[in-house]
Amino acid sequence: MPRAGASSAQYDASDGRTRFTGAAPAGALGWTGRGIVGAQTVIDFEHVSFTYDNDIEALHEVDAHLDKGEFAFIVGPTGEGKSTFLKLIYREVVPTSGRVIVAGTDVGRLPRGRVPHLRRRIGVVFQDFRLLSDKTISENILFALEAMGVPRRDMRRRTAEVLRQVGLGFRMDAFPSELSAGEQQRACIARAIANYPPILLADEPTGNLDPETSLEIVTLFRDINIRGTTVLIATHDKQVVDTMNRRVISLHRGRIVRDVAQGQYYAAAYD
Repeated sequence: MPRAGASSAQYDASDGRTRFTGAAPAGALGWTGRGIVGAQTVIDFEHVSFTYDNDIEALHEVDAHLDKGEFAFIVGPTGEGKSTFLKLIYREVVPTSGRVIVAGTDVGRLPRGRVPHLRRRIGVVFQDFRLLSDKTISENILFALEAMGVPRRDMRRRTAEVLRQVGLGFRMDAFPSELSAGEQQRACIARAIANYPPILLADEPTGNLDPETSLEIVTLFRDINIRGTTVLIATHDKQVVDTMNRRVISLHRGRIVRDVAQGQYYAAAYD
């Protein structure tokens, strides 16, 4: 049961609606089937389906949104559509049908030449780190900032700032091979937030980490969110999700089967 004054939400797959119980958050103008009326939506999926070239449907008629400043997990076992959900946001792929709106822009209709501008506003953290092995950690971040067109006068200041933010200020001259897996993931997070993006996505960011390090990494995401960044993490790490007690969107066979405001992994949803 939710605590007094709190709210919870349960998605009902039978009719596609999200039902809320308890009091609405302070300042909310009222609940709808898709969130808070009056909140600023930064990611909006409208009846989105996506089918790969091999005719495998990864997502089917998905309706979901994230508001500015939210922290949410999108969960489910491997192959349920989590990575595809993220790829649609940063336009690695475009919907087969439906619309994906990011910060007011229909990314499926975005001209190819404008895609880099979209991605400058979205930080992405991957499970496999994707650090350049022949560059130091600071050089990895400088390289990314240069590609984004950040003025040179700002690049070194930002690099030092984000490395301190993720606890790697003392390791900026180390190469990726000299870092632990947890430190490499911290470096990836620093690279992702170096351009101060309003949206941060993470695809299985704890998949290669031990449980203790996983909690350290997700706590870092929480701290970034507290500063105002909208954070969406795709994961099947039950311990991380259950510990954080944040919004949980559950995917099963490409459909949203559960969406709770403060929830846990709830593996039984996939039985």
